[in-house]
Amino acid sequence: MRAWSGWVKTLVVLAGIVLLGFLLRLTVLRPDPVPVSLYRAARGTVEETVTNSKAGTVKARRRSRISPDIGGRVEYVGARSGDRVHKGQVLLRLYDRDLNASVDLAAHEVATAEVEPRGFTPLNDATCQIVNLAKAGNYDKVAIIIMTDGQENQSREDRTGAIAKGMLAECRAKGWQVIMLGVDFDNAQQADSYGNLASASATMSAGMHVNSMRSTASKRAIYGVTGQSMSYSAEEKAEMAKKTPTEAP
Repeated sequence: MRAWSGWVKTLVVLAGIVLLGFLLRLTVLRPDPVPVSLYRAARGTVEETVTNSKAGTVKARRRSRISPDIGGRVEYVGARSGDRVHKGQVLLRLYDRDLNASVDLAAHEVATAEVEPRGFTPLNDATCQIVNLAKAGNYDKVAIIIMTDGQENQSREDRTGAIAKGMLAECRAKGWQVIMLGVDFDNAQQADSYGNLASASATMSAGMHVNSMRSTASKRAIYGVTGQSMSYSAEEKAEMAKKTPTEAP
């Protein structure tokens, strides 16, 4: 019985040592826990912040500035910040009723200030004459409109055209308008040889002569009132050169 009692004591002591080691493992000898961040899932805005060590200004890759050629009171705004716009959309309109009235008045009065060499004067000589008349008048604004129905010939004062071309260049340098129109004659090459811009030259058919001259007179009146340069768009040129039913073959 004593032998059996000794074994029991030994087992109890061993069990106590194991239990003590287990308790130390769970308490004193336990490793530090791994830190874990917990978040509650919820609806919200997804944001991303970009930082840079350099200071600066962020600009749009493409930016356009619009402004009217003349000042005035804004009557209509067709788009606001952030709106999508499309080609041909009117973005801004100025109050123009008083301007239109001035243009109409100028269109009626402009005939009294016209100087024009009459019929069949050769191109170079006629150009020299009209420029000299304009210079003599000491005008602030001058619109020189040259109409031809063919190539230059028979000039006596300026046979080569050098004088006429030089005088027209002087006019453009002053800001005067030089318009070259061909009547049933494609004058593009001729106008270019005289230093005229393509936008300031046009060809008109005989049937569209009246409408073309009305359009030109309106442009001239606007130039006289506002100083806006006279020019023809591709659509206007096509309309001026259009053949009427009586002209069509």
